[in-house]
Amino acid sequence: MWIAFRSALIGFLFSLSTSYCMVTLDVLKANGSISGQELLDQVVVAAVLGIAIGISTLIYQVEHLSFLAQIIIHFILVTIFVGIAGYFGHWFEANNYQSFFNVFICELIIYIFIWLFFYTNTKHHIREMNELIQKRQEM
Repeated sequence: MWIAFRSALIGFLFSLSTSYCMVTLDVLKANGSISGQELLDQVVVAAVLGIAIGISTLIYQVEHLSFLAQIIIHFILVTIFVGIAGYFGHWFEANNYQSFFNVFICELIIYIFIWLFFYTNTKHHIREMNELIQKRQEM
């Protein structure tokens, strides 16, 4: 239960911070503004999206799946969640494939960046644990 809560919280925080940056860049690019209600709508969409994505990381706890299968399943889930969030957040026009493709490319870039962050972090922790084990064996 704690792992699910932790995953949801991490997803929530990543999504809110990413969403805030993207909304800010979008407003700056258009040299416009956003209403308080529009900002609240985006915060709610980002929060729900982050929680869903965070919980979907539990797929990495399924030991009988290969790591490649876990990544593929997770990416498909994230893409579905982003598609749903994008629809409700008006990130793309429903009948405009180019606008959906643009959202998908942003998702892919963010996914790769976050995945590399967690991958590097995990490798660092594994290296530290191996060094600790090596030191204990030398004692």
